[in-house]
Amino acid sequence: MTESVTTITLRRMIHAHLLSTVGLFAKMDSDNLAWLSEKCHLREFAKGSVVVHKNEASCDLMFLLQGQLVVTDLTQDGTEIGLHIIKPGASFGEISAIDGQPRAASVKAMENSMVGYLPRHEFQQLLIRAPLVASQLLQQFASVIRANNRQRVILSINNVQRRVAALLLSYSKPDGSKNNLIITRLPTQQELAAMANTTRESVSRVINALVEQGLIEKKGRDLRIVQPDQMNRLIQHSEVKPADQ
Repeated sequence: MTESVTTITLRRMIHAHLLSTVGLFAKMDSDNLAWLSEKCHLREFAKGSVVVHKNEASCDLMFLLQGQLVVTDLTQDGTEIGLHIIKPGASFGEISAIDGQPRAASVKAMENSMVGYLPRHEFQQLLIRAPLVASQLLQQFASVIRANNRQRVILSINNVQRRVAALLLSYSKPDGSKNNLIITRLPTQQELAAMANTTRESVSRVINALVEQGLIEKKGRDLRIVQPDQMNRLIQHSEVKPADQ
């Protein structure tokens, strides 16, 4: 991705109604939302721009209001990998907002995006004013840690076909009516490519191959894994054919 030259601060305040769409703030009362709206500011980022640099000395809490972001890091050989996708309503940057240390990973805009900022000092005040936020923050930490652990296991697979198949399994949930797994609102091929450290073309080829082999069925944005056991065996021992490395 190419970094955008500029970002734009749109205004110093964010309306309380918009803040209530952020998961971390969703259960706050109106008084605290009104207080919060005076403390936050908003920036917009062009597609491809860097929202956060790894090791950057900044410690605001951030939250996505519009667009889509990807958290990235570098392997020891310098390869950039995607760790997880940030969707509207999600907050990020909490670790630096808590301990004041440099950023642990980079964040890039996958499309034109609007990001809210809450300075560290006000974030710490918020945790005192609204203890429920601290509880939700702990739950969010647990979810992100689990997701990152799963993602690092997937990225350790040295075969792109098996890696994409494993990623699809990680997104799936049981279908209550059948012994199938289902993904509703399948991420775009661009998102899957970012998370599998490959290209959109490779993702498309792997999905088509899985359909041809009868392991998955795809209808619009929904994808059903109809043979989960065979899919797991394929990830462990086989290659998806036909698809280029």
